[in-house]
Amino acid sequence: MKNLLNEKILQKIIVHFDLGQKKVALKPLLGGRLHQQWQITTDKGCYVIKQLNEKVLLTAEAYKRYQATEIIAKSFAKVIDAVHAFFIDQNPLLTIDGHTFLVFPYIFATTLEQQQIQPAHLQQISTVLAKIHCANLKIEQAPHVEEFDLDIASFTNHLSSLQQVKADLADAVAKQLQLIEVIIENYITAKQCMQHNLIISHQDLDAKNVLWQQHRAYIIDWEAAGLINQTVDFLTTAIYWTIENSFKINLKHLGLFRDNFCTQAAFKFDEIQLHAAYDKLLANWLNWLDFNLKRTLTTPSSADENLLAIREAKFTLKALPIIYQQKQIVLDTLLRE
Repeated sequence: MKNLLNEKILQKIIVHFDLGQKKVALKPLLGGRLHQQWQITTDKGCYVIKQLNEKVLLTAEAYKRYQATEIIAKSFAKVIDAVHAFFIDQNPLLTIDGHTFLVFPYIFATTLEQQQIQPAHLQQISTVLAKIHCANLKIEQAPHVEEFDLDIASFTNHLSSLQQVKADLADAVAKQLQLIEVIIENYITAKQCMQHNLIISHQDLDAKNVLWQQHRAYIIDWEAAGLINQTVDFLTTAIYWTIENSFKINLKHLGLFRDNFCTQAAFKFDEIQLHAAYDKLLANWLNWLDFNLKRTLTTPSSADENLLAIREAKFTLKALPIIYQQKQIVLDTLLRE
């Protein structure tokens, strides 16, 4: 994708969503790992224009998913501070010359770095998660439970290709190949548990997707929303908010998150489901690795995208063994009376 938004396209977006008259130049927003975003200020307010990465919109099914996830966000806005895209004629998406856009209100707030997370934040986010789980939302077009097509042969092929173009990344993959195979095997076994106890949830409720305005938490980026096993959703979110920069999980914080969530949602853990949920958590990381290795090996839209893919792949390879080693102590913490 280009770094600048074509002025002709911009005007069509402004007219379609009735944003008003532009007052200042567009401001690119940093931090997106897949899409491009800009801040636009008009005489009517301040907004975010989000251009979806064409690589994730290759099918009509993907387009429908984005429509569905914004409907989910709009529905949850009745019970939490969920930020959703503007809808025109019941459709949040606008496609112009092959490019697809969403427009959101701009929230004047900040995200937290991992080291800034305090017990008060854990209490607030675990309460938000409990409200999501207790909403019992029913949306016919909600995306189904996400399943990954993970295969050790795919990673072996990545390794072979990387040896020709990125030797240091190839070495990092080679060192973790045995662990990757174990994670895939465990995930295959865990999948049979994933189709039960389903709820609709955000599914990516980490620190980057929460905007803090003093003590108010706005939940953004609902594109992963859909049906998910309740234990998987809890565990994934709890780890997001209690993992430290070293990839060690803060067990004290995890206990606080667990206690408040279980109280608010009247939830009790099933040990079998919890084991399966941890295996799904590791598979999530592995799927992200697979995605970024593929991005590294294909022609990138830009040099920045290629560098981002390499950085994310290395980050994930470093995290995987550390998170894997903590499985038992995390489960013990969550299962204690």
